[in-house]
Amino acid sequence: MKVRMAVEQPNKDAFIEQVMRKYHFSTEEKEALQQVYEKVRTYMAPYAIYRINTRMRGVPLLDAEQSALVAMTLGEGVDRLQEYYEQEHALSESYMVECVANELLLQMYADFNQSYPKFHRRYVKRYVFVGEEIPLDGMQKLLAEVYGRQPADIGQENDITANEYGVLQPSKSVVFFALLSDNPEQHCQGICMNCGNLECENRMQEARQIQVRMETQEMAAAVEPEQKLNYGYQRIFGQK
Repeated sequence: MKVRMAVEQPNKDAFIEQVMRKYHFSTEEKEALQQVYEKVRTYMAPYAIYRINTRMRGVPLLDAEQSALVAMTLGEGVDRLQEYYEQEHALSESYMVECVANELLLQMYADFNQSYPKFHRRYVKRYVFVGEEIPLDGMQKLLAEVYGRQPADIGQENDITANEYGVLQPSKSVVFFALLSDNPEQHCQGICMNCGNLECENRMQEARQIQVRMETQEMAAAVEPEQKLNYGYQRIFGQK
C-alpha cells in the first residue's frame, strides 16, 4: 500500500526553534532557515509504501513477530534543492536543507505509527533497520518486495532505489521492518531520540545497550590510557 504523507507542521515557529536548538543555528540565521524550510516544503513529495505480513528467515525477530516492510521518502525534489544550493556555493543553505529534511524524515516515523492502526488495527512497537540484523546488500530485493515488482523494474518515476551497497536514492529515504502488536500499550511513538515515553521498553533497552558500551570503553581505557576512541565514542566522551 502506498500512502502520501503530509508531514505538516501545526506550529512552524516551534519546528524552526527545534531545528535551531538541535543543530546550533544562531538567532541571526533564523530568517534564512525559515526561507529554506518553505523551499523544502515546496520541493518535497513525501510518501510511504509498505507491505504487511512480511517475514524474513534467518532474522529471529522477523521470524517470530508480525511485521510490515516499510519504505519512506521525502522525494527527489529535496535532493534537487540541495544540489541547487551547492551549485550556487550557498553551503549554509545546503546545510539547512539537510537539517530540516532530517527532522521531517524523523517526524514521518511518528506520522506512520499514528496512521497505521487506523487502517490495520495493529500498532507499531519497534523498528528493525536494514544494516542492523539485515545485510545492506539485500536492500534492492527488499525494495522490489515492497513495490511488488522485480528488482530490474525498480526505478520508475518517484521510486526509491538502492545501489549494490544499499545506498538509497532519494537520499532522504529509509527502509525498515515495523514490528507489530495487537496491544495498544506497546504503541511506539517514533524514533527514540524524539520520543517522550521514558517508560518504553525499547527506549530502556537502547539506554542499557549504550551504558554497556560506555562501561566497556571505560574498562579498555583504564588498561590502555593512550588509546584513541573511534569516532562514535569520541562524540560521546568529547575527545578531540
